[in-house]
Formats: sequence, structure tokens, C-alpha cells
Amino acid sequence: MSVDHLSDLSPESSRPARTSAENHRAALAIARRHMGHVAWPTVFVSLGSLAGLAVSSAAALTGLWPMWVAMFVNGYLLLMQFMAVHDGIHDGICGDDKRFKWLNDLLAWTGGILTLIPYRGYDVMHLAHHRYTNDFERDPDTWCSGRNPIFLVLRFFTQTPHYVYMMTRMGMWKDKTLRRPYLIAGAHHFTAWSLLAAGFVYGFGVEMAMLWIAPTFLNVALIGLIFNYLPHRPHLSQERYTDSGVFLLPRAIHRLVTVLDMYQTYHLIHHLFPRIPFHRIGLAFHEMRPILEAEGAAIHDWTHA
Repeated sequence: MSVDHLSDLSPESSRPARTSAENHRAALAIARRHMGHVAWPTVFVSLGSLAGLAVSSAAALTGLWPMWVAMFVNGYLLLMQFMAVHDGIHDGICGDDKRFKWLNDLLAWTGGILTLIPYRGYDVMHLAHHRYTNDFERDPDTWCSGRNPIFLVLRFFTQTPHYVYMMTRMGMWKDKTLRRPYLIAGAHHFTAWSLLAAGFVYGFGVEMAMLWIAPTFLNVALIGLIFNYLPHRPHLSQERYTDSGVFLLPRAIHRLVTVLDMYQTYHLIHHLFPRIPFHRIGLAFHEMRPILEAEGAAIHDWTHA
């Protein structure tokens, strides 16, 4: 596999839409109303989850609640941290206001360090996923696919090391532009595992494993499920309007699930217009739904179930 196809990726990378030009212009007009502004809710989610991680970990270390409870709580809070990485790659936090580009990158770097999904390095993989969605040769997220439930769950938990494998397989280290993010990603993982080893040597390895390392695996498994598997299943279409799906659940649970899964029930909208902040993709969907239906988008509507 060559690195050449990674050379022209950008924060707006998506494949060209093979669709009605009129429909796409109409969808783009709607999308523009939801992007370009500073995404303060994303900032609050990032800072709030950072505070939550501190409180949860302190509660475990002081015996206020069991270590295993903190492990699961931290795993979910890391999903919230991941949103800064995910949206930050597309400048979705600062929007068009470059005065806040520093904030966009700071939150994305922080989230990347905590989740062990490095902002620089993962950005190349994520943009490749957008450009080559469901292409089993070039989309690294197709790792989270398959029919065997046991192997599928194992793949959810190992998506991050698979990214490192894909970076190496694609030869990022050979390319002058991509070598730096490749080395950053490698250093990131080496440092984390070195810290864990040091923790065991100096007597705090269990705490580090339970409060940080294990939660990163829980987080990446959640990402594998709600970002990489469910929205793209069965991983067949490579067309822009049909390579991902939207899930409208029964009204009694839809709003709750949508908030808990960081709005990935509307994942298709992120693929169509990746600069829309995650908390606005639901609003954008409901405005452009007639256009999406005209284009044959996969809208799984169980509203009345």
C-alpha cells in the first residue's frame, strides 16, 4: 500500500459527491448555517470531562468509590475527551475564527494525550477514513467490521494499535510531510506504556492501569462501536450520501441515546459536512432530511416503533 493517497488530505477531506448538483448545493447551504462559528459547547464538554476525570480518579484514590467504578466512568469521560480530537481535526472547534485555532489545537492535543489517540497521527488516519470510507484497502476504520461477534469485539478494543499498524503499512515514515505525525504517534504510545511500566516499578501501576490505561481501551471500544461499526455497517457503499447512516430511535430513548453517543446517531452528517460541530449535526439532519431521502441516504427510522 502506497502513502501517495495520503498526500492531499485536508480537514475537509471527503470524496466528491456523485449526486444532483442542485441537491448538494441545497444541503451545503444548510450545512453552512451550522458551521464556521466557535463551538463553545464542545469546549465545555472537553473541559467538563477533564474535570470529571479528575474528580472520578480522586474519588477512587481516596476510597470514595471502587477503582472499577472509576474505570468505567473514566472510560466514558474519555469518549467526551475524544470529541475534541475528532472535531478538532476538522477545525470544528474554532470554525472560521482563527483567533481560536490555538484553543482548537490545545483541546485536541489534550484529548489525544488522555485517550492515547494522538491528535497528530490520528488526524491522517481519520482524514483517510473520510476520503476512502468503506474502502477495505485504504480506510483504516474498516478494521471494525465483520460478522463474528467475538472477533468484532476484539477489533473494537484494538482499533488504536491498528492505526499504528496502518501508519507503518502505508509508509508514513518515508514521506517528509507525514513523518512527523507518524513519529509523534509512536512517541505518544511509547511514553504512555513507559509510564505504565514505571508505575509498576514504583508501586502505582495498578492505579495507573485502572484509572487511565484500561479506560482508554473502553473508550476505543466505544469509538469502534458507535463511530466505526454501526454507522457504516455493512461497509458496502463508497458513495458520499450512502457510505454512512442515520439512526432515528423510538422517541422514548432517542434523545438520551443521542446525547450519550455524542450525536453519532447522525453520523452521516459528519461525513457529508465534517466541519459541523458534533452537537449540531442532528439539527442539520432534520433540516436537510428531504434532500438526503432524495439521494437515497440510509435513514433507519424507528421513531414509531
